[in-house]
Amino acid sequence: MIFHVTDRTDRLKNQMVRLMLEALDCAPSEVWLITPWLKNVEFDVRSLGPYRSVFGTHRERITLKDLLRLLGQKHLIHVIVKPPHELVTLPALAEYQLTAEQVRRVQANEDLDFDLQDEVLRGLRERSAELKREFLNHADTVLFAEELAHLGAQVSYRDALHAKLLWLPSGALFGSANFTNGGLAYNAELVAEVRSDEPLEGLRVAAEDFQAHSWPRDQYDLTDRDMVPKKRTLRSADFFALANHPSVATEAAFKPLLDALAGFYR
Repeated sequence: MIFHVTDRTDRLKNQMVRLMLEALDCAPSEVWLITPWLKNVEFDVRSLGPYRSVFGTHRERITLKDLLRLLGQKHLIHVIVKPPHELVTLPALAEYQLTAEQVRRVQANEDLDFDLQDEVLRGLRERSAELKREFLNHADTVLFAEELAHLGAQVSYRDALHAKLLWLPSGALFGSANFTNGGLAYNAELVAEVRSDEPLEGLRVAAEDFQAHSWPRDQYDLTDRDMVPKKRTLRSADFFALANHPSVATEAAFKPLLDALAGFYR
């Protein structure tokens, strides 16, 4: 077993790429990616030598999506992340719409003192910006998981997920690092690399156990109270009314996430 400590260089990211590319030479198997938060991380491949040839062009950078697409041509990809209701604060969307309406009413109130109106609007707009950040904070994980599902990955959602594991037939990485730019390069993280058969098999069994206690993507339902606490979601009618409200629908940054969330109202 080898231990990696992140040091704000690309060393861990480079090792992750090598491990994933080595899996292309293994017999058809599975790939497991388990992480609470997930981003389409970019990797610098200039130092990978002959490995670069697998991409067919002289590319200097590739993404996690590129790698998983390649692996998916040979192996079955499993992805387990936090469920959307733990990643997206849906009630914040309702407050965002109410705040936008308050802004409109204050702007239309000609009886307000100018300085008072300016102060109130400044506070409302600051709150609106906070709600927007809160709503979109972990949108990357939801959207990237959707992209991977459309590429053929089996996506599942595990509530209260904290584990991080990348399992391949060529080896595994597990530890404290999320599979994000922060986790793989910038944060102070400790990651173990496993190559030998017995612990590798044990990690694969653990990954299967995580999946057995997760919700498959095609069964996940934001209206199911056995899955999603009431305070973490919105009723179907309320969600679609908000999504189509002008103050929300005209916010371009919301659209990809709203489209993805709409698919989880069964």
